[in-house]
Amino acid sequence: MALDIQTLFFSAVTVSFTAGVAAIYFGSQDMSYRSVRDWGVATVVMSLGLALVAVRNNTEAMVGVLIASTLLVYGMVLMYRSLLVYRHESTRDMPGLILVGITIFTVLLWRVDIVSLGTRTAVVSGSVGIIMWRCAWLMGIRALPSARCSQRFTGAVYAIYALLQTVRVIAVVLGSSEDVLAGGLLDILYMQGITALWVLVTLGVIWMVVERQQEDLLQMAMNDPLTGALNRNAMLSSFEHERSRCGRNQGNFAVVMFDIDHFKRFNDTYGHLTGDAVLQGLVVTLREVVRQHDSVGRFGGEEFMVIMPDIAGEVATQVAERARQAIQERGFVVKGQRVELTVSAGVAVFPDNGQDWDELVSAADSALYNAKGSGRNCVVLA
Repeated sequence: MALDIQTLFFSAVTVSFTAGVAAIYFGSQDMSYRSVRDWGVATVVMSLGLALVAVRNNTEAMVGVLIASTLLVYGMVLMYRSLLVYRHESTRDMPGLILVGITIFTVLLWRVDIVSLGTRTAVVSGSVGIIMWRCAWLMGIRALPSARCSQRFTGAVYAIYALLQTVRVIAVVLGSSEDVLAGGLLDILYMQGITALWVLVTLGVIWMVVERQQEDLLQMAMNDPLTGALNRNAMLSSFEHERSRCGRNQGNFAVVMFDIDHFKRFNDTYGHLTGDAVLQGLVVTLREVVRQHDSVGRFGGEEFMVIMPDIAGEVATQVAERARQAIQERGFVVKGQRVELTVSAGVAVFPDNGQDWDELVSAADSALYNAKGSGRNCVVLA
């Protein structure tokens, strides 16, 4: 049985409109889903444009074609903007608005017989295709570090969609398919393709926000909310990972405990908000001094821990000393005045000073206690 192009067209309209409404509902449940809501609005706009294309024989030709073409291209502009919202970037999109203007201008020229039907179709399809390629580039090549898998999936779907549009433009230019409702083989394949791709891109967009939310929840579970350093559970996981690695490779690693000297006095003098800023600044300084693969965590209060893989005790002590000096040299500025800030540190090494979490932390803590007893602002190796 031959496929009816009108039926395929209305199937595409139904799928896109339903996907858009579902995305709007999903995106309205939480402000963090705003990009999905905006994407749904864009999809509904495009589906209305498709619907007008399907019924244009029953509408005044000029008005129907103008509105349909504008909705299709502007819907794609809104779709691109929704991806910018997902990336927390500015939604100003002058190239997209220019494409909308070119589309309207071309339809008006077609109305007065200055350009042909083929030219009009090529411009509208080409404009949609260009924005599709921009979406593919944004989600694929420029994918954000977080939720990368879902972004690349969505980018790949947009790329296939854009390729389909490009093939259609080429077919129009060659005179093979000026009217998508003509019912040719290429038209049928085109309509089946965009219906399937619309379902896939809808899944991709929702997947992006869900994957990002999962990563955010994981980060909340692993990081201290004030300083951004790893929390105690995350440091314990890092410790177990290093202990397992050392068990296989007969290696070693160091645990360094840092404690801010006289932090209670600092809090009482300058206030807790200033104290919070000091804790945040300390983590920044530690990360600048230690190696990239070292783990920096907040152990509790004003006490911090650094786990350093593959390092001897003497070398770990030197690194801790550099961190101590950097913290003292940087100090802290309160109301335009520099205030000195110092730390004491204790260093313990696996397996010499302990072979489990409690033993090694206790050894590093004892070394830290000795540093405090030696006048503070120094580093002691267990």
